[in-house]
Amino acid sequence: MAGFAFGSLTSLAVSGLIRLPDMETKYNEIFKFLSFGEYPSGYSKTQRQTFRQTTAKFTLTEGKLFVGRRRVIKDEEEARRIFVEIHTSPVGGHSGINRTRSAISSRFFWHGMSKDIEKWIQKCDKCQKFRKPLSAPRPLQCFKVSAVWEFVGIDLNGPLPMTLNGFQYILTATDYFSKWVEAFPLKTKSAAEVGRHVCSMIYRHGCPKRILSDQGREFVSQLNDQMCTLLGIERSVTAAYHPHTNNLDEKTNDNIKRALAKLVHDKQNNWDEYLDATLFSIRSKVQTATKYSPFLLMYGRETVFAAVAPVDLPLSTIIFPEEKNHQCTSAFSIMTLCLGKLHKKVEDLDVSDSQIIKICGKSTEMLSILLSFTDCSSDRDQATINLDLLKQKR
Repeated sequence: MAGFAFGSLTSLAVSGLIRLPDMETKYNEIFKFLSFGEYPSGYSKTQRQTFRQTTAKFTLTEGKLFVGRRRVIKDEEEARRIFVEIHTSPVGGHSGINRTRSAISSRFFWHGMSKDIEKWIQKCDKCQKFRKPLSAPRPLQCFKVSAVWEFVGIDLNGPLPMTLNGFQYILTATDYFSKWVEAFPLKTKSAAEVGRHVCSMIYRHGCPKRILSDQGREFVSQLNDQMCTLLGIERSVTAAYHPHTNNLDEKTNDNIKRALAKLVHDKQNNWDEYLDATLFSIRSKVQTATKYSPFLLMYGRETVFAAVAPVDLPLSTIIFPEEKNHQCTSAFSIMTLCLGKLHKKVEDLDVSDSQIIKICGKSTEMLSILLSFTDCSSDRDQATINLDLLKQKR
């Protein structure tokens, strides 16, 4: 529970959860009806009919009330404990409003929880102190991948304050398909130490088809080049004048540093002790690009927090490899089209004929985007987007 100002959390118990006592009475009435079939006293025939329609959304499992797969939280203290565990603990990593809300709402439900979570995070001292500064977005890069651990970006973070164990650097690796992150503390940034940890990743996940890195000597060395050649791994390096090609892994580094800063407090020599918990937090959060957590795409199931009661899931809730591959490929197609608005040309689209696709955004009203493709017999299909069809909202 380290890293959260419990004084501010206590004040939020009044302002943020003031709706819970009233809702607790209603939840108890629903619980009683589902358990014993008893209506609240004084209900008319019409009120009973409405009440039955309301209770149809709820189920009882092992004496606990659920809305779909989400457990209903009736008690204020339990709601606070869930928030503290998922957001402020080391495995929570002080994630932002959207990711914390997604992590909690996927498992739990209470009335007004979205506003409560937002208020709590706005009162979190660590989140406000290390909030990501506003800056212009980095150039977007588009890499088409179709499988887990097919395309991996690696980068080095440091030098950082030396820990008591002698670590100064962090080697990170990000899977471009699932957004799964690996990170290792390093004492030096020698090619030998980097190569040893790259081998460790390969032992766990297998050989990727391609590894992307910058032109640092720890990556571009005879030792690592020979290792990749022997394992059949394609090596790619970013251009010196365009270092943001590996933007995903650079973003991973920023997230890791920000999460560690929220956990180590004033001590700068123990960040390596929180690295695994930080990785757990990143891997378990739903990613905007894929709409899934890296953990789910890697293992086919979600992580389990201590606050989460195990529930038997129906077969329909399980995502099989073929399905998640198709859904992530679809997500890539949508992302590619969005990039086309900026670059005017999108290459390597897996399509067979012309399509008219409508995309809506906050700042523009896209009447339609006409995609015209080259002859199917050509080696490479291309799609050009007519930007004249874009109409700015007034």
